[in-house]
Amino acid sequence: MNFDILRYSMVWEDIELLYRGLQVSERDNVLSITSAGDNVLNLLLKEPRSITAIDLNATQNALLELKIAAIG
Repeated sequence: MNFDILRYSMVWEDIELLYRGLQVSERDNVLSITSAGDNVLNLLLKEPRSITAIDLNATQNALLELKIAAIG
């Protein structure tokens, strides 16, 4: 994938909309785009069986890892 061009210019994180739309429970395995990581971390509050965060941008994944380290 060519990363020389801007793919999107802003990040949208609205956890209330995701809570209502996804209705995540402890039985669910969740796949989420990492983005800024906030949705991933907030979805953990619903205690899914697992959550996998992916992003083509390695920097976004590193940012999530940094946030997890800061929390832990």
